[in-house]
Amino acid sequence: MNKKILSLVFCICLFISVFAGCTNENRDNETDEPETKTSSDVTEPVENENNQLQSYGLTPYEPTQEESELMRVLHRGAILFSYNVPDEAKAINIKVYSYNGSEWEKTHDSGFGLTDEEDKSGRIAVSVNDDYTIRVTGNRFLSTSDPPFMLKDKINSGSRQSLQETWEYEPNKEIPLYMAMGKEDGVLIDYNMSDFPSTEKLENVGYIEIMTIEFPGEIVL
Repeated sequence: MNKKILSLVFCICLFISVFAGCTNENRDNETDEPETKTSSDVTEPVENENNQLQSYGLTPYEPTQEESELMRVLHRGAILFSYNVPDEAKAINIKVYSYNGSEWEKTHDSGFGLTDEEDKSGRIAVSVNDDYTIRVTGNRFLSTSDPPFMLKDKINSGSRQSLQETWEYEPNKEIPLYMAMGKEDGVLIDYNMSDFPSTEKLENVGYIEIMTIEFPGEIVL
């Protein structure tokens, strides 16, 4: 029971840090579509009694009933991930790419050292702010991207995609973790996060940005 209480307290702290200072995700001129899964084969995370992945990698985190109720109260739409990496992983690198009308351009690049043993496993929460910036919160870090390059005036619908299956750890491997896309009514855009970094089928997109994550084996200063 004590472990469950400690786990719930940790998640409450994480949620508060993610959503502090953010305004409601619902916008007057935009209605988000349901999140799209990138794979029909969703791998269930396997965690030990300390809520840590038993293998090395990263996976979507399924909140407990208490945590889900807390998320509904906050109503912010954050996506949660759980990670566990070996000692050879020295940092977490977060990058965000935005389509500028002709090509992908990097809008954010940050890194956080995994210097302590307790940093080798934990949770990551990803959400989108009202200004379309992507906010990432972890055990000991908080990062917010710049706004996307191309942002049309009449965006009134949007969609989100995120990693839906367990990714097995590979050092220095950059993988797409989260995608946010906006469009105008009546515009059909058939683009999935797995298509990145292709720019095909993006001619009529209102805005699109993709966040990637990487666990490098060394810290580059």
